Amino acid sequence: MDGQRDPERMATVLQGIVDEPDPEFITKTKKDDNPKGLATLDMAIKTLGYQKVITADAEAKTWGKVIVAHVSIRYTEATLLQAAQENKSGQADWRLIFVSGYSLREQLKILGTNEKKQPCFYKGLDGGMWFLDSKEDGWSTRRNQAGYYLIDFRPHWDGMDHDKQGARLKKMGPKFERVDPAVFSSAVLTDFKVSGVRLINYHEHWYHWSEVMSSSGNFITVGLVPEGLRINAYPVYNGASQLRVCIFWKFDA
Repeated sequence: MDGQRDPERMATVLQGIVDEPDPEFITKTKKDDNPKGLATLDMAIKTLGYQKVITADAEAKTWGKVIVAHVSIRYTEATLLQAAQENKSGQADWRLIFVSGYSLREQLKILGTNEKKQPCFYKGLDGGMWFLDSKEDGWSTRRNQAGYYLIDFRPHWDGMDHDKQGARLKKMGPKFERVDPAVFSSAVLTDFKVSGVRLINYHEHWYHWSEVMSSSGNFITVGLVPEGLRINAYPVYNGASQLRVCIFWKFDA
């Protein structure tokens, strides 16, 4: 695991984080702007099931925002049908979740570290806030594009090092990649706030092992432990059973 917690650094960094994401990070379109072949929200809910879809409206309410514009889904109907078939066969747990694009530090500022108010971030006594160090600014402050993300929350390839996991992922084809840690954390936390159920089981304590690297060259992990969302980083050769992979299905459009 990387880093140690610096209380003064933590206070300074959090004070400087904006309260809301810039408007450019919210994808807005007209209600009738649905390119041919792309799925509608009604179609997505009907195909995947309402428990597998978190809408932009539901996400906005959980994070204290208001989204007034229609948000297009950037996947085709064929993609969602295939995802639904894999869910039915037990191969995957594909969920379509709207993500606003908050960085990890922005998510931390919104949710805090109070374990009595779940979900929250894990503060800990062993460097839980290490990602607030200035050395980690590059990835921990980075935002992602807002939109509906199709994510397989069935954890893959436990007991393998990062390279071996990557080789397995490559065999799946160019449409798939590891979920970005900020996208993953946002999706996990949103789902928990909406459903009240943790996608990461209390007793398994597994972590999603991403492709994003810390300043020390280790790969970022995100896990939802009983105390809150925990950010770690592990070297490429680590093959611990709790280090697994959740998959992002890249946008079709």
